[in-house]
Amino acid sequence: MKLDNLKKFFAQIKWYEYTYLFLFFATVITLGIVFKSSYLVILNSVFGIATCFFAAKGMLIANFTGIIQVVMYIAMCVFNKYYGEIIVCCTISIPVYVLSAITWFRNRNKENNVVKITKAVGWKEWVIVLSVVAVISVGMYFLLQVFNTANLLVSTISVGITGLAGYLLMRRSEYNFIAFLANNLMCFLLWINIVLQGDISYITTCTNYVLYFSMNLFGIFNWLRLKKQQNNFQDNNLNSLEIKGE
Repeated sequence: MKLDNLKKFFAQIKWYEYTYLFLFFATVITLGIVFKSSYLVILNSVFGIATCFFAAKGMLIANFTGIIQVVMYIAMCVFNKYYGEIIVCCTISIPVYVLSAITWFRNRNKENNVVKITKAVGWKEWVIVLSVVAVISVGMYFLLQVFNTANLLVSTISVGITGLAGYLLMRRSEYNFIAFLANNLMCFLLWINIVLQGDISYITTCTNYVLYFSMNLFGIFNWLRLKKQQNNFQDNNLNSLEIKGE
């Protein structure tokens, strides 16, 4: 990355955003040390927070930090027999981040690499997507049952919501954050169950999902703001062209 591009990258992040990023990182690292979490758990937390933040800002790098975080998350799920999470990460999360990186790259503001948010997802598309998600979720329920997956129902719901969130992320729709909020709740239930069983080292992971929730709330409002700015910019350009044409 060239020096000018690097300066532009850091210039997109405001001082108060640096502040709460520092506080979030400090929180998960401190909890990780106090509750003797593994390096894997702590690093997963750090990359997860970074990914949520970059996605909320509409920054292309979110897809690359997301892939790294998902790989670490898969390893955590292997240790705890959360096969539903493993399957969804391998078949949905990683492919979605790869495809999102491509679509975001093709549909970005070239000056700052901020994604151009799609104007709308039509009702026909909603019907098709939700129907596909429902069918896949039912199929996943029986597949995960075969693998004797822990917290079967919550894992199944998490699979469906993750698929929906991933599709909306790839489509560059602000509604992806609403789906991710729901998924944050499901994942929190999965990992708090481990803590309640006596493994307090995963308190760090539970805290992650509380922080992710706040990041995704920020994402909703920030993408709505970006969408309005982008639409106004397009309208102004169209008006300018019409005036010149006259």
